[in-house]
Amino acid sequence: MKKKLLALSLALAFTSTPGILHAEGNINAGKDKAAACVSCHGDNGNSMVSTFPKLAQQHSSYLIKQLKAFKSGARKNPMMSSIAMGLTDEDMADIADYYAEQKISANELPVLDDEDDKPAATENVKKTDIQTIIAQGSDLYRNGDLTAKSRPVSPAMAHLAKATNPQHFRY
Repeated sequence: MKKKLLALSLALAFTSTPGILHAEGNINAGKDKAAACVSCHGDNGNSMVSTFPKLAQQHSSYLIKQLKAFKSGARKNPMMSSIAMGLTDEDMADIADYYAEQKISANELPVLDDEDDKPAATENVKKTDIQTIIAQGSDLYRNGDLTAKSRPVSPAMAHLAKATNPQHFRY
């Protein structure tokens, strides 16, 4: 019985392998087909503009899913929908595999403007200032503004506040 199950599982594994191989895209063909993507998503899928997502190192299955959604109209974007309409499933697989193989680039740090009445800051001071601002923003995102005297309360917490001590909450 065990030998029959082993033989059956091996037979299934070998017969499904060609189907898996056909699902993979051609990276070199994907590079050629992704030429139209460069203007928005940047070279190698590393967009320099925050309104266009970076495609480098995205999972190919995710990219294929999104392209199919644009093509079917499930996801709406006039520019992406018109581009996706001209792509076959093979084209989508090629493009997705090309971008999945690319390495994502680091984002550039923002540049602080020098104020007119202050002396120009050195490069090290600017980097320190930016790192401080990033740390403050991260803390604000994670913890909220802990220095505020009164903070707005969500509707769920407001209901709880009525029952316990409503004068401490603004809602």
